[in-house]
Amino acid sequence: MIIYVYKQNQYLGKLEENNDRITFIYSEDIGEKCYIDTIKDKKNTFEDLPLVFKNLLLENEDLTKKTSTKIEKLLLLSDIHGSYQFSQTKHISKKKNKIYNYQDVKEEILDSGYSFPNILDYKLDIPKEKLEANNQNNVIGLSGFQHKFSVTKDDKTKTITTSENDSNYFMKPYNKHHLIFQNESYIPCLLINEHLFMTIARDLGFDIPYNAIIKGEKDYHYIIKRFDRFDKIKFDHEEFATMLGYDSNSKYNTTILEIMTKAQAYLPNNELKELLSFIFYSVVISHGDLHSKNLSLIHQSNAFNEQKKCVSPYYDISTSFIYKGLKNRDIGMKVFNKKKGIKKQDFLNLAQKFEIDNFEDEIERICRYFINNFKSYINSLPNNIQNIPIAQSGYYENKKTFKFVLERYYNQRCQYIKEKIDKGLLPDINIFK
Repeated sequence: MIIYVYKQNQYLGKLEENNDRITFIYSEDIGEKCYIDTIKDKKNTFEDLPLVFKNLLLENEDLTKKTSTKIEKLLLLSDIHGSYQFSQTKHISKKKNKIYNYQDVKEEILDSGYSFPNILDYKLDIPKEKLEANNQNNVIGLSGFQHKFSVTKDDKTKTITTSENDSNYFMKPYNKHHLIFQNESYIPCLLINEHLFMTIARDLGFDIPYNAIIKGEKDYHYIIKRFDRFDKIKFDHEEFATMLGYDSNSKYNTTILEIMTKAQAYLPNNELKELLSFIFYSVVISHGDLHSKNLSLIHQSNAFNEQKKCVSPYYDISTSFIYKGLKNRDIGMKVFNKKKGIKKQDFLNLAQKFEIDNFEDEIERICRYFINNFKSYINSLPNNIQNIPIAQSGYYENKKTFKFVLERYYNQRCQYIKEKIDKGLLPDINIFK
């Protein structure tokens, strides 16, 4: 079987699978300067799909369908991130994209000036079976398994509909299996959680795209703007997992040291500092699902031969700490061989290794913002969200409100900051009461 690969509407090369061997051969028209970072030769042979393509596959039930070849799974993809396209027929595109610099259009793409909480009173014109096509085994920590699909958001009619191609938004519906306490994956309010911590990241100065929540029958859905689309133009971006040689099954095996070392090859010092700051923020909030597919670099333009990259906007941000059985790590990837109990000095050591100045000031800035502002985010949630009942460990009838769970979480994270980061940041002992 042969599949033809296109990038930015131009023919890149072909994938061929024979006798469990996969080859990728670049087009004769493609110069070496345009080769993919992880596919360096004119003709390349693999035992499995090249990671740059394999990591585009969803990790949920949508792609468990049996196919006669491995490469055939790529034909099941639609409206994926970046500009790659796959076809069984070869064609020469005459379409020439207008070239945009990402930094010039980033603010318009992200459109992140919403007020929190951003709760949309929109009609969902989406078939019920589409909303409920959830993987019953979906658990936090396997974010690629989370059901998601492309949608169109019509602000005039206040309607959200499904979309097959070139959409600027995608939707994550809540998973009804996450609302059953007896299930291992009991993670209620997960998408409110994501909206909350995405917004805090934005307010700390990190780039995040527009996102909102929409009330469903039993929980809230989530909609987010794509950060790689502008005026029907697509920007390519590469997850650190792919760049470092990790597939979806090993995305947690990456270390922060590997991430920073790879990033240093592409980023100026100020962006490297920003990336380390975001990783520190992730530890403060106990973003236990931060893995190497949740961080990426985006191309600085949509030119076919673009090689320069910058830090992409951040995505899939939430805390895992408020859910049962998920308090055993404060981050998904190891910081100096540990995922919990990470100390201020660990980050100062990383900053020193990568020649990042004044990182202690950044540590203090992020901690102080969290300490001084987190409760105001909780209080800004409407009463019907604050009062969502969440079952606790033990008897199912032992329920607390979502507000109570968040306030307890806040106290626990303040205690972490006091013990592991800087006790001087919390002089008032009554904060824990």
